[in-house]
Amino acid sequence: MIRNFIYFLIVILPSIVLTAEKDFSAKVVWPLEFPSPISGTFTEFRNSSLHLGCDFKTYGLNGFVVKSVFDGYIETLSYSKTGYGLSINLFAPSSGLHAKYAHLNDLRGDLKGLDTLKMALMLLGSQDGFSLKLQPENFRTKAGATIAHTGETGSGISHLHLELFDSTGYYNPLVFPDFIQKDKTPPVIEAVYIDSESGENGVFRARNENNSQYVLEPDETLKFGGKLKLKIAGYDFITSRNHNSLFGLKLEMKNRILFEKYLDKVNFKEAFNRHLLYDINRSSLFPSHYVYNLFLNENEKNHSLDLSEFSPGSVIPLTITLFDANRNSSEVRFSILVTEPTIVVNERKKENKFSSSDGILNLDFSKTKNFGNGLVGINKLDGIDEKILIKGLEQDGDAYEIRPVNFNWIGKAKGAVRLKKKGGLQSVYLYDSEIKRWGLLALSKQNEENLKFEITHPGIIAFMKDTSPPKIRYPFMMNRNYDLSDPAGNPFIERFYSVSDIGAGPGERFEVYLDGQNYPYEFDRDRYNVKIEIPKSLRKKKDFLIVQLRAKDRAGNYSEWFIDLVKL
Repeated sequence: MIRNFIYFLIVILPSIVLTAEKDFSAKVVWPLEFPSPISGTFTEFRNSSLHLGCDFKTYGLNGFVVKSVFDGYIETLSYSKTGYGLSINLFAPSSGLHAKYAHLNDLRGDLKGLDTLKMALMLLGSQDGFSLKLQPENFRTKAGATIAHTGETGSGISHLHLELFDSTGYYNPLVFPDFIQKDKTPPVIEAVYIDSESGENGVFRARNENNSQYVLEPDETLKFGGKLKLKIAGYDFITSRNHNSLFGLKLEMKNRILFEKYLDKVNFKEAFNRHLLYDINRSSLFPSHYVYNLFLNENEKNHSLDLSEFSPGSVIPLTITLFDANRNSSEVRFSILVTEPTIVVNERKKENKFSSSDGILNLDFSKTKNFGNGLVGINKLDGIDEKILIKGLEQDGDAYEIRPVNFNWIGKAKGAVRLKKKGGLQSVYLYDSEIKRWGLLALSKQNEENLKFEITHPGIIAFMKDTSPPKIRYPFMMNRNYDLSDPAGNPFIERFYSVSDIGAGPGERFEVYLDGQNYPYEFDRDRYNVKIEIPKSLRKKKDFLIVQLRAKDRAGNYSEWFIDLVKL
């Protein structure tokens, strides 16, 4: 009897638990009333951490019905001006699964009193937000019941964010049956990155040979020695046609798997340490660009392949395969010729400060968290390639290429560049070669000898002159009051105007006139929109009003006047 009991504990009981974990996936239902495209996927790169759920597109509209994804109860109710905004956590006692809904507009639905409680907390609590833990008996719900409406709180952009997690980590919603996408498109491979501890590195762009097979350019055997870190840039298309993150990555040498990672789930350490998955100095959120590490990036194994195990002259065939959530796959095959290391990086001496040979540009990484025992090269350029220059942004001084070799950092490195011109306004820009975009680092003041800035990505740092004025347009889509309780009760007419600038970026002060008089406005930093509110009561005096706007960018350029005729 004791033997049978031990057998039950060791063999039968774990299988029951595993079966229960697999069964709850079938009980997680779609959270909306319509098949919304997925516009943001699980583990996408974010500035501060990974994206731990899925975003559901709501086409710039607020007020769509949000459903309970399983039987359970509301365990927490929270609000903040940024981040998740208005959010709730739903808990399923039967499976131990939690669901977080974020950016909600309201909590009206089948759970009577929930929205009233939210309104009371917003009136009585702190203006910065609140978080309340609820009892299981307070708000119980069934799968498919209406529990809220979609909004834009905390984010500034209308969509529904949904996370699924338990006590062990976060789950990819796209692996649950109701969330599987009708997707037959394989992932896109953009480039392969190779860093060697010997001090060599390379970026090799990928060319699509057919639907799922890629080759590297140039199409030749690569030459490296020592321990290598391999990384790959890629993304996946699903229903929204956004550049979405991948589901799985695999690196193989012949039939030997060197690295394999599937993102059906991540534990809490992985969730909040994005450098374990991404090269964060090459990855970007806007525009989306994902560069994945094909190694653990931890002390136990911080490289992909050790070529010192092979004799010089050996040819090592490698295959990298990318998977999406539907198991569509793409692969790139290439070979590495083993060579003797040509440059030796001293592992004991880890430099944190680097300077250009002329002493003009200095970078300080002493306050960042650094990985790799390499260096950051600063090479002065003879000129900037005309292919990367844009109209309205002209070179106005020296340019330097920042190239890390076996070196990554978390945080903002401190930079300083010495001015050559005295008393004149000068600007320092960074060209990020990964996302192919210029961005302003620093703008000088009169009689300042050094420009100080912060840097999170490598690229080309250059003195540039911005002669391109900002532009004002009508926004592409703006409808914030869909299916709200009383949109007709708003006493104001809301007007929105979109501001863009290709150089230093738009400032946050505008000239706004209503019928020739200065008029108050709000600036939405998320959308780069100017918003004005016009009282409807003016209808008693006028049928039309003229709105005039002018913007100024950070380099001092003015836009043309934008004129709008508003019908009251």
